[in-house]
Amino acid sequence: MFRFATVGLVVWAAAVGAAEVAPPPRPVDVGALVKQLGSEDYAAREAAGARLSRLNVDAVPPELLAAQRAADPEVRARAARAVKALREHIASSRLTRAGRFARRGQVDLYVAATAGDKWKEWDDPRAWEPALALGKGVLARADTSRGRYPNGCRAGYELTELKKQSHRFWIMAGRYETETTPLSGATQADGLTCRWGLDGHLLISRGSVSVGRGCIRSFIIANGDFDCPGNETYAMHDSVIVCDGDMRIGGSVGTSVLVARGSITIKGETRANTLVAGGTVTVGKLPRPPRPDVSEDRYDRVEIEEKVRAPLAFITFFELSTVGVEVKTVNKVVTVTSVAAGQALAAAGVRAGDVVAAVNGTAPDGAESLRRLLRDALAVGEATLTLKRGGATVEVKESLPE
Repeated sequence: MFRFATVGLVVWAAAVGAAEVAPPPRPVDVGALVKQLGSEDYAAREAAGARLSRLNVDAVPPELLAAQRAADPEVRARAARAVKALREHIASSRLTRAGRFARRGQVDLYVAATAGDKWKEWDDPRAWEPALALGKGVLARADTSRGRYPNGCRAGYELTELKKQSHRFWIMAGRYETETTPLSGATQADGLTCRWGLDGHLLISRGSVSVGRGCIRSFIIANGDFDCPGNETYAMHDSVIVCDGDMRIGGSVGTSVLVARGSITIKGETRANTLVAGGTVTVGKLPRPPRPDVSEDRYDRVEIEEKVRAPLAFITFFELSTVGVEVKTVNKVVTVTSVAAGQALAAAGVRAGDVVAAVNGTAPDGAESLRRLLRDALAVGEATLTLKRGGATVEVKESLPE
């Protein structure tokens, strides 16, 4: 949940002589907490489970692991829940800020947050592994159980495979434009224009993507629109594409998973795909229905979902409602029309009737512009909103909790 955060620094000076040194924190008695899981006092059991779930450790303590084999089934169950929560906490603590967004399926926040990552080495796994894990999560939640992917959806390569095949890695500032033969490897950039195509490519784009001739065996996540003109017979296959915008494809699509916050338009044929959109899905040609004397060709099945807010029950996109505001735009002036009580911007001090003059110094010209400015600012740190309220100018600050 979002909240307004203010950090204060209090400095204590010793009255005379050297400053006092704070005692080290007391170690947690894990064994005692594990015993408390079997307490007859409900509050004590819950408190022990909560503390065990949030231990500041690099590995699950052996006492807690052993408790999963306790004679008391309730102790076993509480220990198992604590172990699961602690493992997730340990895994999350090792991730970068961007990685934590990816782990939670917050796709556009993840992509925006990569702008704040500073890698000393271009092939540092932390620059790519969250995206690959996110892609696997998308595939795992897509409807592959009906066999629509006879050879598997070969979206992107494993990081080790990318290195093994000596593919190139690019981490770039600004938009990347190329007219070369199909790109292979992995790229982070503020946008991509590739007049040829992508083949076995992992792309993290903080802006729109345009791929001229097609896209195969690739995984793309983009904060913007995705365009692939292709041609009538070919555009993409074996790919996963997630974009925070509209998706427009000129040719055919096969054995792929396409997810868009906006709408999806495919002019050619589509076979064996999962298509999920926050808007509408338009397809030029669907597979022929099976003949009455032939069993259904499950490999041709196309699953279409429209107007979905949480695609695949995993992916979420940042919305103004996430921080609890609604706005209207007149002549590019963005005015707050309502603020949800108890939500982030209400707590920060935003009021109905405020005009949003700027976010971190940049003026929005509409609701979508405001959404993206807030998202990009909050993804990497703090958002400062400059508001016009009557004849006064007010600033409020908002940040995301870690």
